[in-house]
Amino acid sequence: MAKDKAEKDPFIDVPEEFKDAVVGMSVEQIKQRIAQVALDQVVLMQAKKEDGDLLEKRELYKEAGAMYREGTKLNRVKIEYCKQTIDGKGG
Repeated sequence: MAKDKAEKDPFIDVPEEFKDAVVGMSVEQIKQRIAQVALDQVVLMQAKKEDGDLLEKRELYKEAGAMYREGTKLNRVKIEYCKQTIDGKGG
């Protein structure tokens, strides 16, 4: 039987080598590892921010999706109008 979503191991994507290394560390070493991972995350986010190709693709995605966002917004307003009209007619 498949595991329920609530039962899924939240650390399944963490490499086994990392897990094994951390288990063998002292509390102080683990704190140092946390600091290093946090610094790695800062570097990763900075690289993402400076990735011209990603920024270009994000802008293209935004432009391509505009038609769908506008259509969704219009449909939502149409439904609200219909609901208001029903309320006005006592329905």
